[in-house]
Amino acid sequence: MNRIVLGVCALAVLLLFAAARDVYAEGFGVPNATLEAGQLSIDVEGTHVQREVEQDKGVWLPILGISLHRDNERMRSQRFYVKMSYGIYNDPTDGFLKGAEGFLRLGTANMTIQDVFFDDTSLGAAGSGGFLNTNFTGAYELAVGGGVKATLFKQGPLNVGLTIQTLYFENEDKLEFSNPLIEGFNQIQEANVSVLESDATLAASYEFDLAELGIVTPYAGVVGNLTDGNVDFRSRLLFPIGPGLYNVRQHSYDFNQESPLGGLVGVDWRFMDFVHVGAEATFYGDGNAASLIAGVRF
Repeated sequence: MNRIVLGVCALAVLLLFAAARDVYAEGFGVPNATLEAGQLSIDVEGTHVQREVEQDKGVWLPILGISLHRDNERMRSQRFYVKMSYGIYNDPTDGFLKGAEGFLRLGTANMTIQDVFFDDTSLGAAGSGGFLNTNFTGAYELAVGGGVKATLFKQGPLNVGLTIQTLYFENEDKLEFSNPLIEGFNQIQEANVSVLESDATLAASYEFDLAELGIVTPYAGVVGNLTDGNVDFRSRLLFPIGPGLYNVRQHSYDFNQESPLGGLVGVDWRFMDFVHVGAEATFYGDGNAASLIAGVRF
């Protein structure tokens, strides 16, 4: 029986990743507090992101009377973290809060997003739209975040928990190309993207004690997300002779998520008392999510 349960959970992990190859959001792990008071844990996490976002580009071509421009674009991101958790409180007999823990994330993240760079010449009558790849592609840069987990209900192996977390990172990218309308001049376009993501999940988990095979914990629940992003953009000309750079245009705009609500499913396998691995998937209206997690506790 134990081997059957373990096999079903292993199959569930494979199905999660097959269904969520286009993914979004940070991993939650088991959504309730799992550490004793004063206990520490260190996890490593990997996440790939893909979702639709709404770009609010604000004032756009005011000379033509257009004051607001919004686009729906695809965002991708790869993220790798170390997560450090600390058990704050644990009392299964408490009538309100059964347990709580806090955690910090430190790692690296990159991002690609459509239509951050623009082909200025395509806006004019003599434009040649399409000569420039407009995708923003940032390098891996510092990402920081943190959050809390709380166990709200516990009855034997059944737990109901709340997790709240946030993440912040920035990316930069620059394109240089020959402008066909201004012969002999190169054009430089630069962008800086900053992203603040906040997630919350209310989910239930159930622990299956498989004796010598360890403890397998599937979990499921609902997820909410708020994404607040900002793009600062500059477009300049590079003179072949003379002073060098001349500012052409500078502006900024915001973007956010299309669908703030989703569902969460996952499984965690603690095959030794202090070692665990896990996988999960989150499903939104504008994309899916998957995370791979492994860690130790002290």
